[in-house]
Amino acid sequence: MEMDGGRGGYRILVVDDHPDTVEVVCTLFLALGHEAYGATGGLEGLEMVEAVDPMIVVVDLSMPCLGGIELAERLRAKYGAKHYLVALTGWGGEEDRRDATLAGFDEYVVKPAMGNALCEVLVGYGLHVARGRSRRSSRARLLVSQPEAT
Repeated sequence: MEMDGGRGGYRILVVDDHPDTVEVVCTLFLALGHEAYGATGGLEGLEMVEAVDPMIVVVDLSMPCLGGIELAERLRAKYGAKHYLVALTGWGGEEDRRDATLAGFDEYVVKPAMGNALCEVLVGYGLHVARGRSRRSSRARLLVSQPEAT
């Protein structure tokens, strides 16, 4: 699912089995001036990584067929640290975070995350690039979003 192709900024792939989540997150990144692409499952996400070569991959952890942990492990095995991996999940437990970190995620964002938490991901990626794209420390940064005031 291509949301945009060629706007500039970062090239971001959002992988979630809920199409509404993909659309909302892609729309946010587009509004911030980035290219955003969506995949509605882990297997489609693998194909989209090949097709669009994203800088950042935002992944739901709980998906049928190929979950987020397995997707991250496959991406790290094939590409090393090439992609900045962001877990976007409703699972906020310490064990879930540890599993995501071990799988190679750079960031861990707990849903409902919109606006500020996802903007912080972009800042984190910028710092990652400024450090020479080396792997971050062994601890993924945890971003917990509070519901935004209306």
